[in-house]
Amino acid sequence: MYFCFTIIALLVSCNTSQVLFKKNIVNNNENFNQSYNCINKSILGKTKVDSAITLLNLFGVYSKAVANEINIKFNDNNEIIIMYKDSTIIKTKTLKGKYKNGLFFKSYIQKKVIQIPPFFSFLYGQRVIDRIKIGFNTNGLLVVENKYVSEANILFFGSGVNYKTVSFFEINKN
Repeated sequence: MYFCFTIIALLVSCNTSQVLFKKNIVNNNENFNQSYNCINKSILGKTKVDSAITLLNLFGVYSKAVANEINIKFNDNNEIIIMYKDSTIIKTKTLKGKYKNGLFFKSYIQKKVIQIPPFFSFLYGQRVIDRIKIGFNTNGLLVVENKYVSEANILFFGSGVNYKTVSFFEINKN
């Protein structure tokens, strides 16, 4: 009895963030080129979610300086250009990606997959994926879904971590 319960519990996962992201996304691509607050406004019900995640962190920028706002521009080459102020210097970062279903922009911050032999890694395997999806919800907030996977295995022994977060950011009114 307990064995069956354990197997079922391992096979079933919670996809709350996926439902939260896809349920509230609207087609509003013309508003992407704006300035946004870097502070996370994530609220699930009445419980505040990890507000230490900033918009710069989600884009793969880990700076000691604290940026209050970030400018995002999308160009025709399926690229996102991020401009932020680090101390007194304005820095830019460009990410390549693509629009999916006309609703959100999907980009990989990091994607590294090693499998020996290819397609079925029973000798050695390593996967590091850091992906973001960017869209707008019905309240006009910028929604960023971040998925991170870091796994490795040697023979049949493996370990790893993966998580998915959904964060909300306001348009800067200044």
